[in-house]
Amino acid sequence: MIPPTSIDGTDISGATIDGTDVQEITVDGDVVFSSQPLPADLIHQYSAFSLNLSNGATVDPWQDDSGNQNLQAVGAPTYVTNGINGNPSVRYDDNDDLHKVNTKAPFNFLHDGTTAYSCYIVVETFGSGGLYTPLSTQGVFGSGQRGASINRDDRGGNNNLRFRVSNGSDSIVEIESSGGFPANSPRIFSIHFDGLDTYRLFDGKSLVGSDTTTNQSTSDSNTTFQRGETENSFGVTEPLDGDVGADRYYNTEHSSTRRDNEIDDLANQFSISV
Repeated sequence: MIPPTSIDGTDISGATIDGTDVQEITVDGDVVFSSQPLPADLIHQYSAFSLNLSNGATVDPWQDDSGNQNLQAVGAPTYVTNGINGNPSVRYDDNDDLHKVNTKAPFNFLHDGTTAYSCYIVVETFGSGGLYTPLSTQGVFGSGQRGASINRDDRGGNNNLRFRVSNGSDSIVEIESSGGFPANSPRIFSIHFDGLDTYRLFDGKSLVGSDTTTNQSTSDSNTTFQRGETENSFGVTEPLDGDVGADRYYNTEHSSTRRDNEIDDLANQFSISV
């Protein structure tokens, strides 16, 4: 976690104890303050630990710790203090709850095929018999729908984990793991793109799979970013029934060491074994 530099709105970034700069404050093992600067390649970070809300409050907006792009609520995604493994999380109701950005620009890199990136998400889903979408750049199913998404596909009771990038007529990238995304099982997924042609999907520190493509025509002026729902080309919504604890986006492809460090950090926060 990269926490804010204030507590209850009071800036403590210059605090000292006995003349020594305060580098970090923890409560019950969780970092609640750090004076360390954000990594240079971090472009978005959303963490339930950074939300100063009461249990049951609507998360609107979900503030970006980097200061680059807050997410606006649709419906009432809810802050819960006892979410993923008893930790703060944001809960989506499998109906109309989502966070979104009404422009493709801030998250276009997830599917533009030209920008290297690493993306991490901490998520747990609850529902059964459906298609659940924690993360989407609006629409990867069928003709005319373009973008990227990560899903739990339980329509056949198989709990498949799936990452797709679509150019509107077909999936130009598709990585899938049969049974790789069970319900009620907190996970840390990460997607890594080299900026050229290769996408890789990890479950914790395990490589789920990779896909190489040279067809990167995925731009669409109607693309939006959505957390908690997407809509397919038939107008059917695919909402999230579950919790999101945090996600991070970087504009570089991380080395294996950097990737493991990020995963360990998130695993420690949310008490997830990786």
